[in-house]
Amino acid sequence: MFFFQAIARASSLFPIVFLALFALDGPVHSYPSSEFDQCVLTAKANPAVSSVPEKSIKAFCDCALKANIDEGKDIQPSAEKCLSKHINN
Repeated sequence: MFFFQAIARASSLFPIVFLALFALDGPVHSYPSSEFDQCVLTAKANPAVSSVPEKSIKAFCDCALKANIDEGKDIQPSAEKCLSKHINN
């Protein structure tokens, strides 16, 4: 009898645990975080974007890396598209 009560309790908690884990889960990228960090550092070192907010630089890097690494698109057109979307808007 105790076994069935334990299962009933556990099954009633499952949706709550599942939703909590889903809510705490962040975005998943297949590109390495080291690539993202390097992109941000390289962009910040470029004098042409010295006045661009860090948020925009991070959005550009995320966009370009997703296109190139996650989606397998060519880097040059992807970077240009992301540049116009996040930096030169």
